[in-house]
Amino acid sequence: MWNKTVPLVLALLLVLPIKGQELVNLNIVQDYWLTGFLANAGGNGVDAAGEISGTIGAMFNKSGGTHTCSSAGCAVYVDIQTATAWANVGTSVRIGLQDVGADGFGDGTFDVFADLVPGTETLTAATNRYAMESGSKSVANNQLVSLQLTMTARAGADAITPDGQQFVPSTYTNTGFPYGFRNAGANAKNLIMTKMMIEYDDGTYGWINGNYVLSYNQGANTGVTFGSGSTPDEYAVAGSFKKDCALSSITWAVDDQVSGDDYELLLYDSPLGTPAVHTGGTITANPVLTNLASGFNAQTYNFATPIIVSAGVQYGFAIRPTTVNTITIAYENITNSASIIAAYKAAQFLDGMGLYSRTNQTGAFGTIIGTAVPLFGLQCTQLVQ
Repeated sequence: MWNKTVPLVLALLLVLPIKGQELVNLNIVQDYWLTGFLANAGGNGVDAAGEISGTIGAMFNKSGGTHTCSSAGCAVYVDIQTATAWANVGTSVRIGLQDVGADGFGDGTFDVFADLVPGTETLTAATNRYAMESGSKSVANNQLVSLQLTMTARAGADAITPDGQQFVPSTYTNTGFPYGFRNAGANAKNLIMTKMMIEYDDGTYGWINGNYVLSYNQGANTGVTFGSGSTPDEYAVAGSFKKDCALSSITWAVDDQVSGDDYELLLYDSPLGTPAVHTGGTITANPVLTNLASGFNAQTYNFATPIIVSAGVQYGFAIRPTTVNTITIAYENITNSASIIAAYKAAQFLDGMGLYSRTNQTGAFGTIIGTAVPLFGLQCTQLVQ
């Protein structure tokens, strides 16, 4: 099974010698943490009136600037791990945004929110989208906020456990922003951060910087097994970067490897037009990985020298077997509503990101799996000014 805690495959990592030796990042998907990384974790459940689960940190607005979240069109996304006996109309859970008080927790007042009530709103063990019902809040890029849900009333045995994320190792308790916010009788800092995201009135997106945006929890990974004799026999992620950068490597999660299962990892120019190989190389099946238990393993091709990629230009990052032996790649198949699919796509590190395929290296990559978020990664080592 693919280990979802590996940060290289799920993020674009950037350590840049700008402003001295300061860590700089593009705020695309997640930060690169020098002290550890983030792993999926059990959520902080709420099962009594007044209990809170949330995340506190600096807001990252994907398009920069200041945006409005109001009942005129804003929605908040939250990943739910379990919703127990969500059946009693006397239960109410409020979800939305608060300012952060002097004590480092939500200040107790929702500036914009929705009240979730059984029978009116549905909670599913996946990503849920809730339109805001009351209030309005202007949120600037880097503004400190608390994204949270509060059980304001409980009837029967109703309970919610949102999906969470935490730092690794779990004993690292002195984290700065972001951090989880838990109240089970009193406000307390918590390693587990609730996975939430905002869709503003104007249709742009924002999330707390440094937290995973949404969980890849839509079900088991979908595997695609293929070789050089398959139709199709080549898959590529296509999209464009937000900043010019020096690209140093491509990574795919690959399973079903035995001796002879060789393949290429390639960088293409104009993948959806007239694809041309920019650079790439062959990966020889690794006997060490072959001897491991079956599962997806990060396979990386490091370029001889970093490749300068330009912002706004579409590139393709392909994997292609060179023998009839087969390999398997995987993607998360996002099968929710169109709005949730759009949110997942917006949160990825390549604008317009999609998983495409073709056969015999002929023509454009023209067939897209529109609901796919592949287990795939890139590494940039320097911004280009």
